[in-house]
Amino acid sequence: MPPIEILADDLTGACDTAAAFAGPGLRVVVALGGSLPRADVVVVSTASRNDSEDAAYAKVRAACERLSMAGIFYKKIDSVLRGPVAAEVRACIDAGARTPAICCPAFPGQGRVVENGVVRAPGRTVDLREMLADLDVEIADASSQADLDRIAAEALARDPVPMLVGSAGLARAVAARLTRGRVLLFVGSDHEVTRGQLDRLRESGRKDYEVRTVDFHNPPDPSEFASMIRGGLFLCGGDTAAWLCEAWGVTAISIEGEVEPGIPLGRLSGGPAGGLAVVTKSGGFGGPESLGSVVDLLSRQNRKTDC
Repeated sequence: MPPIEILADDLTGACDTAAAFAGPGLRVVVALGGSLPRADVVVVSTASRNDSEDAAYAKVRAACERLSMAGIFYKKIDSVLRGPVAAEVRACIDAGARTPAICCPAFPGQGRVVENGVVRAPGRTVDLREMLADLDVEIADASSQADLDRIAAEALARDPVPMLVGSAGLARAVAARLTRGRVLLFVGSDHEVTRGQLDRLRESGRKDYEVRTVDFHNPPDPSEFASMIRGGLFLCGGDTAAWLCEAWGVTAISIEGEVEPGIPLGRLSGGPAGGLAVVTKSGGFGGPESLGSVVDLLSRQNRKTDC
């Protein structure tokens, strides 16, 4: 995952946006002064929402100069455009943020949408096109989380990724794209059903999983994989599940549900994998698309504190 830097206009917004990126294996820090921390996601507040345009510009320009702006750069703004938004976006662009920036302050979960470039919220309507008219910014409409997910996907597919401007709504969509965990599949079964499921998964072209075939005559060292799992773990075959749990010192599996009938979802306790989501499957269980469903679910899982 590329480094992520977030510049917010107040501290509560900084924390709200940072929370979207919190996940397994990631260090997310809101910096409150001094040198910037070493972290996967660094968030800085300029405390500029109530400033004049000139003062806000100066604060944001100075903050940008402290940041590298080399990875993903997200300018957090208020979802109903309170504060000197244009001045702050201008400061980021003048400091070297990649353009054309993509702007969508919509937060549909709070009833705040963008329609034809106009921000609409209960009791407030603001024309974003007029506000940012002289800046190199593309304004995107969104009235649902699905719209924000699409905007995030399209923006992150650009090379290089432009500056993203939005509220916590777009930040959550971006975070969901960037922090989906890589799923590790340990497969010890040679059942034809599982072979077909693996073939179908490979044909999908997705990149968020890795398969390790377990040969008990020459098994891999599971310790080398513990640190690479951000999403979850799939164990196919009873011997495989028992072998890995013993190797990692797992003391229990708390069952939380099912991906499909006969394919349970649980969470590990004990050892370096404590708190990790796990799906187990017998070699002959499931349909052709079952492993795709498993990877979809596990890639969205967060590691919980082990009990």
